[in-house]
Amino acid sequence: YFKTTYPVGTEVFSPTDTIHVTWDVEGFTSTEGKVRVLFYNGSSWQLVASDLDLADGSYDIDLSTKTIVDPLRCRVRAGIYDPTTGAWLTWTDGTHTGQYYDESGHFWVKDSIPIF
Repeated sequence: YFKTTYPVGTEVFSPTDTIHVTWDVEGFTSTEGKVRVLFYNGSSWQLVASDLDLADGSYDIDLSTKTIVDPLRCRVRAGIYDPTTGAWLTWTDGTHTGQYYDESGHFWVKDSIPIF
């Protein structure tokens, strides 16, 4: 089990904010993989961290270091991967197969509007 717990989507961040990405992991030991975190800038995925311990539970993304292409369609993806192959870990349940990663919903990254 792997679940991104923050951000979940619908949040509004400033381009100078730091997003404290958090996740929950159950059913894995520290030797079964590492966590990778990616940021979607509205156009493409960018790797922001890898080789994180499963138990870390969080990682900070400094938005001031990111190029935002579509400020209304940003996302975060985090999950468990095999550091020797680079592949996401997979699961199988009968005829269903998936990967141990999770994505936030879309969130906004925009400048605040001045109040006159």
